[in-house]
Amino acid sequence: MLEVSDLHSGYGRIEILKGLTVNVPAGKIVSLIGSNGAGKTTFLMTLSALVKMRSGTIRFEGKSIEKLPPDLIVRLGIVQVPEGRRMFHRLTVEENLDLGAYTRRDREISRDRQELLQLFPILKDRLKYPAGHLSGGEQQMLAMARALMARPRLLLLDEPSLGLAPKMMEVVFSLIRKINQKGITVLLVEQNAWRALALADYAYVIESGQIRLKGTGKELLSSAVVKHSYLGE
Repeated sequence: MLEVSDLHSGYGRIEILKGLTVNVPAGKIVSLIGSNGAGKTTFLMTLSALVKMRSGTIRFEGKSIEKLPPDLIVRLGIVQVPEGRRMFHRLTVEENLDLGAYTRRDREISRDRQELLQLFPILKDRLKYPAGHLSGGEQQMLAMARALMARPRLLLLDEPSLGLAPKMMEVVFSLIRKINQKGITVLLVEQNAWRALALADYAYVIESGQIRLKGTGKELLSSAVVKHSYLGE
């Protein structure tokens, strides 16, 4: 579904991604792990056209998307859930959900909202709450539901477990699996390396803007390098 080859990008004169090559097969969960500052978020922001790429190629479903603006990236079906949730805190849960469907003009938005409230039942009782009044876990669910309102084919998740209690973290990872089972491809950037690899069909380890290791989630879980550097073993 997504083919990224020799990708270079960064901020100003600082190059963060230094020739990144990543492939994301349709229908799978692909995890990207690495230390802070390795380039994980920059990679997702570049895919979303929020950080300008310098060179390389990005192809989505066989089509080149390097020159497309962010709104067209979303319309194609690539939707990002940003690190830190990025709620519109003064707007209600319902209004945040509606904003997720901003690019849509079809007649199925209301139906999709009802289906999402079945997947995220805790939001159903909070539709009229300001998003800023939700707990961190509830905000994460809202961020994911808001992204799903755009009907993504590829969902980019940036650190969805960040700042969550262990119990809520389990809920979020369970929801990621359910979202994938609905046919949505997932590219997951996650600080919890063990959970990210356990969930993943395929995975990559990024260091200093380059891919150091790749393989199935199970293969990387058993890698001595990954155990030592990311799993604390």
